[in-house]
Amino acid sequence: MGITRRSLLQSCVRAALLSGPSAWAAKSGLPPLQKLLEQPESQVDYGAAALTIDRMADPTLDVSAAESQLNQLLKAAISVAGGSLLRGGSQVRIDALRTVLYEPGPWNDQRPFKYDLKNDPSGTKIFANKLLPNYLRSRLGNCVSMPALFLALGQRMGLDAHLSTAPEHTFVKIRREDGSYTNHECTSNAGEKRDASYVKEFEIVQAAMDQGTYLVPLSPKRALIQMSGTLAEHYYRTENLPMLHALADLLLQKDPRYVYPMLAKRSAYGLELNLRYRRKYKRFEDVPASEMGPLKELLRTLQQWDENVRALGWRPLSASFEQSYNRITKEAREQR
Repeated sequence: MGITRRSLLQSCVRAALLSGPSAWAAKSGLPPLQKLLEQPESQVDYGAAALTIDRMADPTLDVSAAESQLNQLLKAAISVAGGSLLRGGSQVRIDALRTVLYEPGPWNDQRPFKYDLKNDPSGTKIFANKLLPNYLRSRLGNCVSMPALFLALGQRMGLDAHLSTAPEHTFVKIRREDGSYTNHECTSNAGEKRDASYVKEFEIVQAAMDQGTYLVPLSPKRALIQMSGTLAEHYYRTENLPMLHALADLLLQKDPRYVYPMLAKRSAYGLELNLRYRRKYKRFEDVPASEMGPLKELLRTLQQWDENVRALGWRPLSASFEQSYNRITKEAREQR
């Protein structure tokens, strides 16, 4: 019998789970995240969760000050909505949030929240911009921190708000009174954007659409898993391989069928390859015979995880996407 993609996925996930994620988490500093993932979904507070996860990535963050800022912005949005808050529906709340966050006024001390086009147009160079407390302080964010703030405030305003994703991108979906969803692109003043635009812009393949890999409203648990991407990136950047593996295993335990835990595990094995072999040996032929067996096994494992995420419709962003994105951000900088 041949090896199918499904059996390959099951064997990889099973191998990861057998490593004992709960024990890893207990020993490795992940209990705060584990506690978040174990709470009932109805009790998830996105603002508090984002602050908890971000502080795990940077313990120096002042989460108390950040929580105070969240409350101030919430009060400002309620004030802007005024009496319409009780009479109106979701649109009143959305409009109030967009005003408070993106339009200069007394509600934000004339300092609206913006995408950091000047210092980090790609959203990949300044890791601090991805952390909610830093975004609240600097008012400069990216496609991680900006939707996190809109989601947190939207939830506290009573909106049925959900995190959603495109490849290497997050935004917010809001369920309206008629049961439909609208997408809100938080890097662009939380304006509405159609699914078809995301499909075209981010080159989302049909396999991903068929399996619900992207553009779906995430459950609270999956939203927390997605938010933990900042923590995974921190471990990757600091080359903390044990913690990156432990985090990926914990996420796989909580949701083995979601693409992000698989990507985290793939990244962990990629980092392991870099640390153990690529930095030590310039060529494959330079690897000693005694290390060739473990290297080949690592390469096979990495390939398996790559096939797993591709089976769900994940694809690396193309060079044409990068060129188009750079052109758009350049035009946006010039308009400012």
